[in-house]
Amino acid sequence: MSVLKHACSYKVEAKDISPYLQGNFAAPLPSNVGAKYFHLKPLVLRHTDLSEVLFLDADNIPTRDPSFLFEDARYKSSGAIFWPDYWKTAPKNPIFDIFPKLNNNDWEHESGQMVTIKHKAIS
Repeated sequence: MSVLKHACSYKVEAKDISPYLQGNFAAPLPSNVGAKYFHLKPLVLRHTDLSEVLFLDADNIPTRDPSFLFEDARYKSSGAIFWPDYWKTAPKNPIFDIFPKLNNNDWEHESGQMVTIKHKAIS
């Protein structure tokens, strides 16, 4: 209870996205780390009322106040900050058939933490 009360002082928003889901879209997708719901994260960002978003998965714990991220010059110019993930995309990933100009030696983006200015990063 005290954790939720503390989180509410930081304008934490929980969003019910079920009205936007159709068919089997809410089902987990297979991945190299088991069945996951990665594909729902952009939907949450799209339907938030917040104009600036610090998105953190439940297993992300800031070790200091993250509000300085909203003042970062790169964030203000691009509208987003992303962090690299633990691994690179496999060269045989079907995404490279869809987007052949992507560099298949880049690190993936960690989807469990991101900072966005909604109108700049999501149109």
